Amino acid sequence: MSCCGAQSALDNCEEIASKNLQSVAEENLLTASHDRGDGTVQTDFTVPDMHCIACIKTIESGLDNLDFVQQARANLSLKRVSVIWQREKGSASQIDRELDRLGFEHMPFDLEDAACADHDTSRRLLLSLAVAGFAAANIMLLSVSMLSPVPSKYC
Repeated sequence: MSCCGAQSALDNCEEIASKNLQSVAEENLLTASHDRGDGTVQTDFTVPDMHCIACIKTIESGLDNLDFVQQARANLSLKRVSVIWQREKGSASQIDRELDRLGFEHMPFDLEDAACADHDTSRRLLLSLAVAGFAAANIMLLSVSMLSPVPSKYC
């Protein structure tokens, strides 16, 4: 076998590995997506580098230029991008590559993971509120006794 044959075999192996990585990435993106029931899929991404209206315009116009994307909306306060696209005309990995091309670091946003995190946060905040309420009630009881008028016979 010549060196050219070895190189073509190496190129073939790299091509197969690249296709396998793309299919794994597509599966990961689809698990973070949900089917809307009308032939479209909604995929949400977290984009931590989005910080101004120009970023929103760049992301939305870049994703809207893809033929299979019906709607792309960026939310600056949540730093999240929601994309509604047609499954039979495109793929989630194409959206992923377009966000890379636009220069924005991103990751798929999974609503179930966020719900678990929100549940933990809510539980912690509720416990903090209970402790603060207990302390406030004790302080109020002490202040009521100090502010009540003292009968003159004890003076």
